Amino acid sequence: MPDLAKHFATLEITPDLFLIDWMLTLFSQVVEMDIVSRIWDNFLLDGEIFALRTALALLKCRESQLMNQSYYTIIKVLRGGNQRNEAMTEIQSMVKKISEERLFKYIESTEIDKDEYYSDLKMQKWSYQKSKILGGVFK
Repeated sequence: MPDLAKHFATLEITPDLFLIDWMLTLFSQVVEMDIVSRIWDNFLLDGEIFALRTALALLKCRESQLMNQSYYTIIKVLRGGNQRNEAMTEIQSMVKKISEERLFKYIESTEIDKDEYYSDLKMQKWSYQKSKILGGVFK
């Protein structure tokens, strides 16, 4: 998805603008509930790696529709729209409509090396702990 990454960079769209919501709600704001329940089942079996693979697969599924959109439209789509305040629009029709088979095909094909992932996570935790220790020393 290098083209999508370039498009996001051009529009200054960073993962924190949508990924935090996806993880906190485990995708319930952006896909239909029958698909969400399947995602949750797999998340309980495989853990956070499955959630990351799902996030990448969702971007892959929506890549073509996101490539030609503005910053505002992309953020609305990735955040699931605002169902309470918006009339049914093109954004609303783009939000939750996604093929379950296609999504899970992309999830299965997304590789994340568990050892490398957990090693990176450990390094981040260690860096955080060092900053806390050093921060306490210099206060």
